[in-house]
Amino acid sequence: MRIGEVLSLWLEDFDMAGLTITLHDRGEMENLAEIKTVSSPRRLDCTQELMDLFTGYICEHHTAEIHTNHVFLKLKGRMAGKAMDYGDVDNLFRTLREKTGIRVTPHMFRHTSLSLLYSAGWEPEMLKQRADHKNIYTTLDTYVHPSEEEVAEAFRKAAESLKMPSLGREAGQ
Repeated sequence: MRIGEVLSLWLEDFDMAGLTITLHDRGEMENLAEIKTVSSPRRLDCTQELMDLFTGYICEHHTAEIHTNHVFLKLKGRMAGKAMDYGDVDNLFRTLREKTGIRVTPHMFRHTSLSLLYSAGWEPEMLKQRADHKNIYTTLDTYVHPSEEEVAEAFRKAAESLKMPSLGREAGQ
């Protein structure tokens, strides 16, 4: 998901039984989240493990004192309990970079997700739909990152299929 899509999530967007998240373009929002979704609403399939994490988060942080249905909340400070905004996400990832020394951005999760699905055998058209891109070349050129091992294995398979029989030796030449 794009960061604007994540910040636009409401509790009711999660279908626990169907293991899906539905993204909606709700127009202008209190946290100024914008959704670039080409096709809204858009459904994303997810795993039971993600739904379990979501449930734990909701049980811990969406208490009776919370008066928003935005999923992601400010957890500290005078604005605690309000919807997170872009600045909050930037601050969170800056803190993570400082504490870990690892350069990480929220958008890296989008790249990683699509690359992993590609590695798992997803066809380019499915990746395009999952990413909600208008053009498949955006998906392939920007988001699909085959590993060195995948490139080497693909080359080995291609080289095997391209082997020609040796002509001179069998004929005694």
